[in-house]
Amino acid sequence: MSKSNLPLILLGLGAVGGIVLLSSKGSRVNGGGGEWDDWGPGPTTNVVRTFSTNLGSLVGSFSKPSKFKALVSVADKTSSGVVSEIRQFSYQGTSDDYSGWNPASTVKLYAAVSALLRAKALGFTENTDILFTGGSKSTQENLRSLVADAVGPSDNIAYNRLVQVSGYDFLNCDFLSPHNGIENTALRRAYAQTEWKSMGESASFVDTPALEFSEGSKYTSIPSEDGTCNTSFCYGAACTTLEDLSECLMRTMLQMSGSFNLGGSTRAWLGSILSSKRTRGEEMVTRLRSEISKVFSPGDITIYHKAGFSLDWYSDVALINIKGHPHSYTVCMAGYPGRDSLNSAAVAVGKAIAQGVFDTPTSWA
Repeated sequence: MSKSNLPLILLGLGAVGGIVLLSSKGSRVNGGGGEWDDWGPGPTTNVVRTFSTNLGSLVGSFSKPSKFKALVSVADKTSSGVVSEIRQFSYQGTSDDYSGWNPASTVKLYAAVSALLRAKALGFTENTDILFTGGSKSTQENLRSLVADAVGPSDNIAYNRLVQVSGYDFLNCDFLSPHNGIENTALRRAYAQTEWKSMGESASFVDTPALEFSEGSKYTSIPSEDGTCNTSFCYGAACTTLEDLSECLMRTMLQMSGSFNLGGSTRAWLGSILSSKRTRGEEMVTRLRSEISKVFSPGDITIYHKAGFSLDWYSDVALINIKGHPHSYTVCMAGYPGRDSLNSAAVAVGKAIAQGVFDTPTSWA
């Protein structure tokens, strides 16, 4: 059962982003959208979407891992940096698969953005302290530290806490919804369950503990909740698609109708984490950067990404900005088995980006 067929719970939607009008896979059009805060007036022009399954024929020959999945999204930008059109190229239609693969830590991007948005909707920034009163004892954490730990070194306990900050229903039926262009994603059970349960926490995210937010003179408390959002289409701890991961990263880092209302300073700080070099999960972006640097100056290339690896599945979602370039590129791939499973594909895609293969409508020929 697709998430798009599930009822939508309206929990502060105005603070989360724009409305997505879904027509068909071949033409998806964004409508509505909130202000593009701190980066000038919010974009009001709809983003025109086109979709193709011809990625394989565009990038040429490369070594394909078992169960390979890939999606390249090209965002055309105006002179002021506002996205006007997005063209997506899927490998053999694999970009909407939400089962049969393990997205691992890539989904921590959702938890981080959702937690920041819920805190903002409550009147707090990433600097808020949060007291969790579930488990075997109360625990106080700082939201900024939780996001940095979950997105950077990919700490599993920090990820679990971010899900609790959002709350099961806000996360799964508000943020992760067609309203935000995210159609087939759910975060259902904790990671690192042995350690998590030893802390007195539930393996299921359905039960959210009571939370107390405090920042300076501001304070608010939220009672514990038993989630009711229907995520039965997902049988794993987490389910997602390459399309949803790409959409989330684009709405986080690009100036477009429907962009997440994070605030300019928060967005810049989160971007600094997403673009930082990490000790693990650099295989795909290293090869993308290497190929693109053969045409563009390395200092002009910024790559925001979140990788994941579990049960021999390696995946990554990366958004590539090139200074002064009218296009941004989002590359999302998954392969099995091993951390090197996407190496050849990343070289091929990076070379195609550098050569401008995706930049014009002739890519559809």
